[in-house]
Amino acid sequence: MKKSLVSVIIPSYNYEDYIGESIESVLNQDYQGEIEIVIVDDGSTDQSPEIIEEYARNHSNIKPVFHKKNKGIPYTFNTGLDKSEGEYIGILSSDDIWFESKVSKQIEAIKKSNKKVIWSEGMLIDDRSQSMGATFSEAHNALEKKKSGDLFTELLCRNFIFGSSLLFHKEVVSNLRFCTNLKYLNDYLFFVQVAEDYDFEYLTEPLAGYRRHGTNATEDFAEDIEYYRDRVAVREYFLDKYTNMSDKMRGYQHYKLSKYYSKNLREKGKSVKHLKYSIQTDKRQIFNIDVVIYLLLYDFPRIRRILSKFRQKIL
Repeated sequence: MKKSLVSVIIPSYNYEDYIGESIESVLNQDYQGEIEIVIVDDGSTDQSPEIIEEYARNHSNIKPVFHKKNKGIPYTFNTGLDKSEGEYIGILSSDDIWFESKVSKQIEAIKKSNKKVIWSEGMLIDDRSQSMGATFSEAHNALEKKKSGDLFTELLCRNFIFGSSLLFHKEVVSNLRFCTNLKYLNDYLFFVQVAEDYDFEYLTEPLAGYRRHGTNATEDFAEDIEYYRDRVAVREYFLDKYTNMSDKMRGYQHYKLSKYYSKNLREKGKSVKHLKYSIQTDKRQIFNIDVVIYLLLYDFPRIRRILSKFRQKIL
């Protein structure tokens, strides 16, 4: 039986130190079927384009695409999806790597499971590709998270998917693309939208390396105010789109919005408004000591009235 064609999208932007190793990790897969590598460079100003062109000259299964100017990661992903011809599609960040049996093990597992989406555990690696002794789940406090089956509700709370381990059937993206309005959290929204319609399969074996280095740490982009505007936009999208979510989940979304508006965006009025919505939606919030303390810190007189009102109704 002929093996399925697998497309691998590698988005590239100014990672000349790592892009070659990422490409090599796909070329060295032990998968017996065909793999096409779609590399989309998003206007890199370092030597990344030259490195990509050299690999493309020597490997006919590499399809390079070059944006003349930087468009941003969602546009880069979408270009890759548009150019992919495989039955299955994987995504690999240009600073991460795949381990040798990644594709073969995932293709075998996804076909046995009859699911359309599969991902795996990852291993943290440093800038020299040495193991850092921790898994992706450990680093992201996600050891106890549900990782197979229906992940929609879990993902509404927060993202814990290792994107570079993801592989999915082309059907999944027949009518879905990455949101171009988000600078940082387009992958998170993408995972939630996929989980809305598809169950996930998960392999506990680390099949990819997640690289930690100076230019991809969360604290670097967390300094950008647009990161928090993205977080607000995603939570507001959840509230608008998924109107049938539980009261508890709706209250949680409002609570997270309140925190972003107060702590990061310094918009006190919106913060208090969402805290009020959080309590109105899920009245159990008034017994959450963290919420109460947080409320009192920001608007004591108004919040005291709100708390008093709802305590009278409940008690």
